[in-house]
Amino acid sequence: MRILILGAGRVGSTLAAHLISPENHITLVDKDEVQLNRIGNTLDVQPILGNASHPDVLEKAGAAQADIFIAVTDVDEINMIACEIVHALFDIDLKIARIRQQSYLLDPYRATLFQPQNLSIDFVISPEAEVARAMSRSIQIQGTATVIDVFDTLKLLSIRCLNFFPLVNTPLRLFPGLYPSLDIVLLAIQRSDQTFIPGANDTLIPDDWIHFLVPQHQISEAMAAFGYGDLVRRNVMLAGCGNIGLALAREIEKSLPDVQLKIIEKNVKSAELASRSLKRSEVLNGSALSADLLKEANSAECDTFISVTDDDNTNVLAALLAKDCGAKRAVSLLNETQNAKFFLSLGVDAIINQNSITVSAVLKAIHQHRVHSLHTLEGGLEIIEAPIEETSNILGMLVEDVTISGQVLVAALQRGEALHILPQKLMISAHDRLIFVTTKSTLHKVEKLVSSRFYDV
Repeated sequence: MRILILGAGRVGSTLAAHLISPENHITLVDKDEVQLNRIGNTLDVQPILGNASHPDVLEKAGAAQADIFIAVTDVDEINMIACEIVHALFDIDLKIARIRQQSYLLDPYRATLFQPQNLSIDFVISPEAEVARAMSRSIQIQGTATVIDVFDTLKLLSIRCLNFFPLVNTPLRLFPGLYPSLDIVLLAIQRSDQTFIPGANDTLIPDDWIHFLVPQHQISEAMAAFGYGDLVRRNVMLAGCGNIGLALAREIEKSLPDVQLKIIEKNVKSAELASRSLKRSEVLNGSALSADLLKEANSAECDTFISVTDDDNTNVLAALLAKDCGAKRAVSLLNETQNAKFFLSLGVDAIINQNSITVSAVLKAIHQHRVHSLHTLEGGLEIIEAPIEETSNILGMLVEDVTISGQVLVAALQRGEALHILPQKLMISAHDRLIFVTTKSTLHKVEKLVSSRFYDV
């Protein structure tokens, strides 16, 4: 595929790194020559210098031949205009735009604005909305950083392995014997800078992040097995009420009616806006770095403290201070995650990477014609859902014949109402739905297997 990316910032460069493969040709457009040269020297991409919304620049970048167009510059209006231009001049199949300004995204404007006859954008990616949804889901289950629905009966959860984990330093092959009633599938382990599909002889060590599937009715039992007790969170405190904070607060009020939310916002106007916009949240004007204010807000009764200001350092310091003032769990939003492991060692319970969430949303949009991307992990692993059609190349194969140790794992198969966990001996049939874990290098092979409409083997 030929993929044209506008914007060589953190999101654009991370997307390019994820999408590079022998099958893809990546072109990256930006007006920052220094940034383009830096990326061009480290990634196999074609850099084009110029204004991302100018037709001549887009033509030079190969828009006429592009299959996918991704506009992720820092300016919403450039992203929208660029999508309109390539639609009018170059007829690109898939157009994705990052839009951050909430005034474009709130009802009643969004429903009309992004209709195909009005704006030629196939997928709108809002980092604020994506982060808000991700954080809201994680609030529902104590200890989780990721909560994603899979089929109608499973949850994909991500948790941090702590020192008191019952399974620390225990080979994974022993897990079924220790917890025979649990239908857990351990999909991936993130360890420092490495992410891998674990084997039977692998063990968990403290500070690992583990990603697993579990039936919804077994969540409490599974979390208890991993050392997490009470799953209920009733009191949440939020530091920062900018675009992300306000989106998260709205999501909590909408989706979690039992949660009592307190918000700390330093900017007077932002605090007043939040107070007017929200229905049942308490908004305090002040600094989240004030221990006196945190105590006044009764942080000792806080189940989860979430810091989502626009400054990484403030988010980390506020989380640590909240923990010191009695908060049971503290989560920080970060844009730069090179020091994440150090921050976790200081006492921050979870780091939410805004760029990673945004990239995952874009990749999900890209893959949606062939597979449904559920989650993209740092380190190059993809967790995907694949519906099997009557034309799929994979028909008639045994699941164990698709599995490649350390590269491809079929974690679950749904056939009608029946759910099969690690179904190694099942033969794959039309209308099955499969959950795969795959490395970046084998994703294209999986896509070829599950669908013949777009690829020839």
